[in-house]
Amino acid sequence: MTVKFTKEQIQEWLVNKIATELAMEEQDVDINTPFKEFGIDSITLVKLTSQIEDWLHIELDPVLMYKFETIHEISDFILKDQLKA
Repeated sequence: MTVKFTKEQIQEWLVNKIATELAMEEQDVDINTPFKEFGIDSITLVKLTSQIEDWLHIELDPVLMYKFETIHEISDFILKDQLKA
């Protein structure tokens, strides 16, 4: 059984993870700011993708966060991908 999440829940989760990883305040993580502007490296992007898979119980392309550059774009993709399941 797949658990469904809202776009806002996915965005909040990603904001929290990125803020924690980069030792930032959550309010400083804008969902429309490209990951490269946060200074996130490739290892962190792959780690975040794996954490998303574990949290949402879905399978994602390991390079997901290279294809979609912002939290907003990724949450849209994940939500649409979930609807297909």
